Amino acid sequence: MKVVVGTLNKAKIAGVEKAFKKYFEDIKMMPVKVDSGVSPQPMKLDEVIDGAGHRAIDAAKHFDEWDFSVGVEAGMFSIRKTWIDLQVAYVINSDNIHSIGFSPGFPVPERIINKLLSSEYRELEEVVDEYFKTKNIGEKEGFIGILTKNIVDRTELTYYAVAMALVPYINIKLYFS
Repeated sequence: MKVVVGTLNKAKIAGVEKAFKKYFEDIKMMPVKVDSGVSPQPMKLDEVIDGAGHRAIDAAKHFDEWDFSVGVEAGMFSIRKTWIDLQVAYVINSDNIHSIGFSPGFPVPERIINKLLSSEYRELEEVVDEYFKTKNIGEKEGFIGILTKNIVDRTELTYYAVAMALVPYINIKLYFS
């Protein structure tokens, strides 16, 4: 099974692969760099969903043959005066059936979010790398890895988002007949 992934981020690719391997055999991952079509740090849920969708749709255009195309976008949204970080997976199959799934979300500390809201930094990774003296944390365990003492990492968040987006495909008769 050929799975196109609209990113070169190793943590995201690993999460996508882990989810697909739970339900399908002989997975061939086909990562490709694509633009999300949204701001570097999406700050609204619709924008996060749009970014994931753009990644999935654009990634599919790079290959003639594929079974699924996946876009994963991380971002935040505000609810009840709290900023929540999450990942959205957008999955398209070769029959042009689209689905989305969400990772667990976690609250972003006010001192971190304020640096984004003030436009001091362009994206969360920059703030986290500066604050925690890390480098390219988004390619590794992610901010969630730091916050949970590596009990949960970015690969896991991606895995859950993709697993949720795969629900309609593994229950195709329930959803589409």
